[in-house]
Amino acid sequence: MNILLGINIYDAKGEGRRRQENCLKSLRALEGVSLVNLQFENDPIEAEGFDTVCELKNDSRKVTGRKGPQKPIVPEIFTILARRARREGLRYFGFTNSDIILSQAAIDRAAGGLKEAYIFSRMDYDKSGKEIEMLIWGTDFFIIDAQWWLDNSSRLRPYIFGEFCWDNICTSIILCHSNAILLNRDPHIKHERHDNNLTGSPFGWYNGLLAALDRPYFSIWCRYCELLNERRARGASEEEELALQDSIFLWHQSYFERLVQALRGAKARLRYAAYNFLRA
Repeated sequence: MNILLGINIYDAKGEGRRRQENCLKSLRALEGVSLVNLQFENDPIEAEGFDTVCELKNDSRKVTGRKGPQKPIVPEIFTILARRARREGLRYFGFTNSDIILSQAAIDRAAGGLKEAYIFSRMDYDKSGKEIEMLIWGTDFFIIDAQWWLDNSSRLRPYIFGEFCWDNICTSIILCHSNAILLNRDPHIKHERHDNNLTGSPFGWYNGLLAALDRPYFSIWCRYCELLNERRARGASEEEELALQDSIFLWHQSYFERLVQALRGAKARLRYAAYNFLRA
């Protein structure tokens, strides 16, 4: 089974460039994948071994009206990859951050085609290569059934890729509405730990607004992580951890809960409007 595997290569500098090159090297070594580099229509960056696709049109500047680095929008990324996968007769597409080291084991997990999505958390390691810890609070690699995504893409709001929270919400939505699995026990994917600069991002409030609108999904995610930490500390088996996923990622909202969330969403929109007004 072949998987259309996408990445968004950016103009990295210094240590960021080294980490990105390590990621690209790991992707080129994989079997059973077709590599795609998603780029914006203007000034694309190319890489050996990757088919450069210049179809990204929306970006962080357009959705926020603010200046800053040009970052793609997650649903657009997934839709481009899903459509291309279907055109090529492939069931799955994948997408990963550009500083993640992928293993063949991660690709092979989808080979049986038993799930509509496979989502991976990462093992962090230091510069020497020593493993530090599995990070269960985030997800950095998605393998998704292309037709499932095309049928359900409207569930995910236009989150900015590379900003906080998008992966948590996306994972929660997929697990709630598909036959999917979250793999966060074994180091199928790895990441060299480094400082990030999200605190001062001009786009943080935008993703924060979307997360507030998706609060029910984020609450499910936080509850899951809390319970997983408790069970893992007690030495839970893999079967017990998977059973926890099945019991937590369920979507049901009463009319009252919908009303409360609608009011919370209105409040979040007002706060975001005030934020933009004060910084205009």
